[in-house]
Amino acid sequence: MFGELLIAQLLITSTTISFLSSAFVISEVFCGECYQYSHSFTYYRTYVEHPIPIGAKQCIVRNRDIIGNVLTKIVNIE
Repeated sequence: MFGELLIAQLLITSTTISFLSSAFVISEVFCGECYQYSHSFTYYRTYVEHPIPIGAKQCIVRNRDIIGNVLTKIVNIE
């Protein structure tokens, strides 16, 4: 469970964060020391694949669904 959105599949590799959501979301990712977007989607989708910048150890994934809920998850990159 990722907030109120059911994430059916979450895959984290050294280069990407991918997930399949039960609802349409806009997704943004912030990685490393910088709080500016590393990557974002500006339209709603259920499958998301974000690239991870080289050297990032931790990313914040933020989703906003059609209703307006904002859901956040911290992902540690090993």
